[in-house]
Amino acid sequence: MAEKKPRVRERKAIMIRPDPALLEAMQQAADREGISLNKLALEIIETSGRLGSSNAAGTRAQLDDAVLGVEQAVRKLRAALD
Repeated sequence: MAEKKPRVRERKAIMIRPDPALLEAMQQAADREGISLNKLALEIIETSGRLGSSNAAGTRAQLDDAVLGVEQAVRKLRAALD
C-alpha cells in the first residue's frame, strides 16, 4: 500500500509573518481556493521544494552533458595527436 501523505496538521512548517499586503493576498487566494491560510502556506513550501528539485535535476543533467562534451573533445584530441 502506498504511503499516505500526513495530514496538514501533522506536517510541520514555519511561516514567518509576511508583509501585511502579502498576507492579505495569501488570505484572498486561500479563500478563493477554499483552503486555510496554513494549508496554502504548506502548499507553497512543498511546491517550491519540488520546483527546486526539478531545477537541480536540470542543472545536473546540463553538467553531465557538459562533462560528456569535454570527454569527447579530449578523446578526439588524443586521437588526432596519435
